[in-house]
Amino acid sequence: MSSVIADQPHIADFDLGDTVLPGVTPARQKRSQDTMRALLQAGEGILRRGGYDDLSIDGLCNAIGASVGAFYARFESKDAFLNALEHLALAHSVGLGRQALAAAATAGDVQTICRILVEAHVGWMRAHEGTMRAALQRSSTDHSRWAPFKAQGQTLVRAAIPLLLKAMTPADEAASALRIAIAYQVLFGVLVNIVLNDPGPLRLRDAALEDELTTIMVRSLAS
Repeated sequence: MSSVIADQPHIADFDLGDTVLPGVTPARQKRSQDTMRALLQAGEGILRRGGYDDLSIDGLCNAIGASVGAFYARFESKDAFLNALEHLALAHSVGLGRQALAAAATAGDVQTICRILVEAHVGWMRAHEGTMRAALQRSSTDHSRWAPFKAQGQTLVRAAIPLLLKAMTPADEAASALRIAIAYQVLFGVLVNIVLNDPGPLRLRDAALEDELTTIMVRSLAS
């Protein structure tokens, strides 16, 4: 795991007392924050092992020994709970993206830059695999669900393009910028397909995934 990933707080480490979300009552007291954090962690675990339909409020509360009333004291519904998980995963992506881009800016070659960026995206998807699967499943009936993640991905691509162009020093910057955007499209597509369908040959937690995705990205930029 890269230092960029390791330095970023996990979703359950965010200050839940200051997080304002629709349908969620902010946890002001430590005991309330601990319960909310435990619910979020348990929810991620259930979603990681299954999917949206596998998450029930009863099962979630049983997993941490809490009452259903404790859940509803903090979340007005299952959708509000999933919205909170998605919001915190998105906040994690923003912070992680900034650190990865800062690290990439100090690298002098395309290989290193691509490795840093690939590690950040794969590491983030591993941290939020279940939440992302549920978000994608929900987006099949409500396309707006995926819009914030799509916008965040586009922001990261726009920020990465000048860093890679500087390392590439291409004769045709417009063509190379398009190639970078397409390389990212391949990266995002592979990760989404793994999370939704797990088709193989590589799985999300395979150690070789970063190596292969970095190789694909570097070779596509060299063509």
